Amino acid sequence: MNKTNQFILIKLLGTIALIVLLFLLSSKLIVKGYSIDEVITQKQIELDQLQNRIETTQAYIEKLAGDVSSLKNQVAILDAKILRLKLAINKLSREINLINLKIKKTSTEIEKAQQELIRQQAILDNLVVAIYQQGKPNYWEIFISSSNFSQLVSKFDYMHSMQQDVNNAIGG
Repeated sequence: MNKTNQFILIKLLGTIALIVLLFLLSSKLIVKGYSIDEVITQKQIELDQLQNRIETTQAYIEKLAGDVSSLKNQVAILDAKILRLKLAINKLSREINLINLKIKKTSTEIEKAQQELIRQQAILDNLVVAIYQQGKPNYWEIFISSSNFSQLVSKFDYMHSMQQDVNNAIGG
């Protein structure tokens, strides 16, 4: 193996060591208090770096394939192919981790939406019960049943408030 090939191989191994170190550090990002969006962004950057490494390794394989005059070059080609496959496996593993993080985030959002739906249903249920218990009064009944002006205003305010709550629950 000539010096250029050795240099490229050493550079590839150094990059793999760096990627492994980054992976080990990034797996602890969530523990250190980073938000899930920051972790997802970091994981996406790592995937892009791995893709670049895979492409570089493929170029190295093609360069060596053009010079298959010796058994050493053939071994170097096979080693490079093994390295490319390891990088591809590493990339796929990280993609799975990224997808799992996105699933976790989406699940959390779904839970929040379900809780909000339950809260809105309870409000609507209470309003429907209140309307049923009150019956559907008309303005004349409210006017006649009120003993003074203050009571009349309170009843109208209550009806208006209930109507707004129903509209908010249905429209909001």
